[in-house]
Amino acid sequence: MSKHQIILTVELDDSGDGDKVNILAAIAEGAVRNAKEDYQRESDDPEDNPRHDGYPGPFITDMEARVVPSGTFHTPHEQYRERNGYPYTLVRTIEKPDKTHDEEVLPMHEIQFEDGVHIEAWPDELKETRHDH
Repeated sequence: MSKHQIILTVELDDSGDGDKVNILAAIAEGAVRNAKEDYQRESDDPEDNPRHDGYPGPFITDMEARVVPSGTFHTPHEQYRERNGYPYTLVRTIEKPDKTHDEEVLPMHEIQFEDGVHIEAWPDELKETRHDH
């Protein structure tokens, strides 16, 4: 089975109080929920995935909808200071200790700048411009 990802990105102006983001997130979550009900594969056995309405059998293996926070980076520290004011998109939040992150430094965030560069940032270095759903 081949895997494909379809990513829908919607960019909004930041002139509101987050209502636009919340409305679009709710629409996306509803669409995901409906698509999963109709098309999510429960197994690879066609007998387990019958469809009788003319559409192909279930073919979605996984689906999610999420609002990805973005904003402007600003640090008082020397490292990455040249990126102050640059827009970022949150890639992931690091919350659990691992080989490179001790518990006392967490949480940290991996972010990506528009030029593709990834860095790890402290929460106080991120000025979020979109509101989480």
